[in-house]
Amino acid sequence: PKEKAGIELVLNYNFTDKFYVICDADKNAKRESQKAGDHELAHALFGTNDEYKNKVLFLLNNYSRKAFLLETIKHMGCYAPQVWDDEFPAYVTTETLSNLIERFNLPKNDTELVELKQNLETLFRETKANV
Repeated sequence: PKEKAGIELVLNYNFTDKFYVICDADKNAKRESQKAGDHELAHALFGTNDEYKNKVLFLLNNYSRKAFLLETIKHMGCYAPQVWDDEFPAYVTTETLSNLIERFNLPKNDTELVELKQNLETLFRETKANV
């Protein structure tokens, strides 16, 4: 019902620029909803903002465990190959360091991950502030 109205709005709008639709029907779980919203916003920025995307890819491509991470995402089985480069940065931006280490089976003393997380979070905050 609510989703159908949103889909009809998007389908009937004459877009001239890139766009990304984010829907969140859960109004009760504010904290999780905010985290999920930021996760989806990270995807939206990656898909619609070339400058943001290029900076994210630069940071990700300089992370020595990138191939391992992409293989991990592949084996999660719920993501298409075309979003693998986008998925990990969205997690890094919105998850705690301990959750990332557990979810992606990373070493606990990964200082490179800490630096990547700080850089991606800063980039996300600065880009989000200008949207």
